[in-house]
Amino acid sequence: MILDKSIFDTKPKWSDDENNRWADYIELSCMENKIITPADLGDLMRDDDLDNYQERGGLDHSENADIQEEHIKDYFRILQYRKKLCEDYYPFEVDEDYAVKFIDELTDKQQIYVFLLMCSSISYMNKSAMHFYTLGFEKFCKIIMSQLVPIGSEVKLFGTSRENDLFRGDLRNRIEVLASVLHAYTTKTFDGDPEYDGIPGGDNGLDIISYLPIDEAQVIPFAFGQCTCSYEKWIDKQDSIEMSKWSKIMEPLVPYPTYMFVPFSCHTVGGRLEKASRLKTILIDRIRILRVIVFSTDIKFQEGLKEAHKEIINIQRSLMQDDITNIIDGIINEINSNPQVTQLQIAEKMAVSIGKIQKVMDILKESGRIMRVGSRRYGSWQVIE
Repeated sequence: MILDKSIFDTKPKWSDDENNRWADYIELSCMENKIITPADLGDLMRDDDLDNYQERGGLDHSENADIQEEHIKDYFRILQYRKKLCEDYYPFEVDEDYAVKFIDELTDKQQIYVFLLMCSSISYMNKSAMHFYTLGFEKFCKIIMSQLVPIGSEVKLFGTSRENDLFRGDLRNRIEVLASVLHAYTTKTFDGDPEYDGIPGGDNGLDIISYLPIDEAQVIPFAFGQCTCSYEKWIDKQDSIEMSKWSKIMEPLVPYPTYMFVPFSCHTVGGRLEKASRLKTILIDRIRILRVIVFSTDIKFQEGLKEAHKEIINIQRSLMQDDITNIIDGIINEINSNPQVTQLQIAEKMAVSIGKIQKVMDILKESGRIMRVGSRRYGSWQVIE
């Protein structure tokens, strides 16, 4: 399994009322163990509580047992709700006693759900695997965003190492191109700010841009999107695409839609959104992503989904290879030691075929993990943290 299996040995340190996060944990455990019941989760939580009980000097915490049992029921109710809402996309069976079973032979639709679940779990992966999923999630959300904006809109990725897309070069250059496609101008504040000079990586907090070039005048329809796989950071990351930030960089701007894409679910069993009072953007969580797919009849969108599905399968297969993360780590180490190192030198030192080194380095470039600075002959490699 791509995840660190030690996560299933001890109780995670989250709050017991983070229902959706616990529901994800149950699903991950089910993928590992095939079947999970409330009793299984209860045993894990009780074992951890027993350790804490002994550390606290043997105080009687039996009064918390009923509360814990209710929390566990809430987690499994979330799973039942997901099964009902996600329909054919849900890769688990949930019976009336809350026993959850992972379906062995997944359909294409169910593989999309598993992909989103894995994107929600990058904190359990090493950095190499993490980059595969974060890039894959950005590309997937680009397709989803095409269904949320006016028909005919251009939807582009913005940020690190988009070598084959509209936005290229360093951060300042990409922002200047962004202002141009929006029929806007960069501000004097931006033009005179050295912070944006010579930054090869970074996206200034913007992942996806859509715009509808209806004419040559200013203030065309557009929207900004941010993608994150972090449960902890998504609320604060909303600020990165707010008008209050970007109006200091480009003008003229008027209020525009902003979308926050997250691969986890923020829905309660009542169909409401968690932490709704802290929303500043239109939140597109796992449930809404799947609902967009279900309701869309756009042929071009469906074709894009097929291509995305192929990429999802490639990500899963690549990471299932036992040596892939070792190769990635080796390449990163070699570049850090000698930025002028060639692919052939890396292959020889690691005793890996040049073809495999080239393929992996292409993936690392596309994902923004490494980049080439200067010419092919006299340039160097740079690792982007």
